[in-house]
Amino acid sequence: MGEVQFAFLGGFEVVLDGAPVAGFISNKARALLCYLAVEGREQPRENLAALLWGDTSHVKALISLRQALANLRRLVGEHIIITRYTAALDWHSAYRLDVAEFAAAVTGFHQRADLQAGQQADALYRGDFLQGFHVRDAPAFEEWMRGQREWLHSLGAELFEDLAAYYDRQGEYAFALRHLDRLLALEPWREEAHRQRMLLLTRMDRRSAALKQYATCRRILAAEFGVAPSAETTALYDKILRARRIPLSEACRLPAPLTPFVGREPELARLRALLADPYARLIALTGPPGVGKSRLAIEAAQRARATFLDGICYVSLESLSTEERLPDALADALALDAGDDPLAAVLHHLRDREMLLLLDGFERLLPAPAVNEENAGVDTEESRGGALLDVLQAAPQVKVLITSRQPSGLREAYRFPLEGLACPPLTGDSASAVALETYDAARLFLHQARRVLPDFTLTPEDAAAIAAICWWVEGNPLALERAAAWVDRMSCGRIAEMIPHAIFVE
Repeated sequence: MGEVQFAFLGGFEVVLDGAPVAGFISNKARALLCYLAVEGREQPRENLAALLWGDTSHVKALISLRQALANLRRLVGEHIIITRYTAALDWHSAYRLDVAEFAAAVTGFHQRADLQAGQQADALYRGDFLQGFHVRDAPAFEEWMRGQREWLHSLGAELFEDLAAYYDRQGEYAFALRHLDRLLALEPWREEAHRQRMLLLTRMDRRSAALKQYATCRRILAAEFGVAPSAETTALYDKILRARRIPLSEACRLPAPLTPFVGREPELARLRALLADPYARLIALTGPPGVGKSRLAIEAAQRARATFLDGICYVSLESLSTEERLPDALADALALDAGDDPLAAVLHHLRDREMLLLLDGFERLLPAPAVNEENAGVDTEESRGGALLDVLQAAPQVKVLITSRQPSGLREAYRFPLEGLACPPLTGDSASAVALETYDAARLFLHQARRVLPDFTLTPEDAAAIAAICWWVEGNPLALERAAAWVDRMSCGRIAEMIPHAIFVE
């Protein structure tokens, strides 16, 4: 006997050896098979007769049960064990039961944070348990079916809600939206899900659709409960409406890059995930001079611009020398009339806004590291950033991304150390002209070289020299760009020879 597959989520389907099983004498025979498969345990005939034929006499109920069991034996063979007093599914036979697999997958997702299990559960839930299936004159079975349906429905709703939240935190808004749609298909009255859908649509640059979602929510709540959306939902609608009126040039105040962004895709993915994480309110991007902190921060902010309803504000700290001037810099960047108290103006402006503040060059606000005989080599910085922490406390929907050459000393910050670009090996086939461009450091060098010398052609000798240049500067982007700027005056080999004696990063 081959494998039998029971699919009861979204309807009733039984497949044996790859072919749908047909020939059931009645819906009660189908219900009997379903009950035996889901319950699993050996069931007394008396109980099965009462479950499905309780409206008839005891003798007639047992006769009907015997006929249904004989029908099941003909259809699925030895997968059903029938004795004089009991009937059961043979759990030792080859079978699959979607209900059991779904429940196990949901448990795996919640208990072990197993995303693959969550995705499996998502695929298994094709609809409510025995959706569209009815059995006449069998109230006991209908009650059992209703209990199973409610339990599995609640598991499905919880699954879709948690998957939507997971993908939202990862910044994968299309996947989050898909699972929210599944949740709302099950429970259209879930106001919180409508709000989350409004946010997701806004972050996907679909603000008109987000506003329409509010109208949908209002209509459903009125029809189901005779109530209006909550103040929280209405406030979100007003915020989206306000944000839609802000020109993109004002909502995303970022410096315009002069060159294309090259590489750093893994770092971008990690940084975007942090920007989407509601708990990562303060992110410190640190690294040595020329490593590309500002460029990466600006690129990540640009790609995440739709995440923040009220936009992104870039704040250059280049002209600042003390932390006390930070409120003035923030007020200027936000174009506020700060008056005598710039910090108060900033806090008032940001308190109900959802924004990203990008503070570039935070090391200028930090004291020089104190090193003496007692603390040599030990980081003695204490938590600083009074005005910055005031902003985060007063404006719960504001995020701050800082770039700094040295550790910020802010205990509240999520640290994101940045190193040089990936370099090609100095020996082997990977240093060939073809393989060289698979490494970010070499790609950046070649891009800059072709800007300086448009007809620059890569030779095998150049490939080996470029690999050496990448390693000498440890993949530092600024050093690579400066080194590549010499290709119109000397060979790559000569540049590689000069690197140990040159200063390309200050």
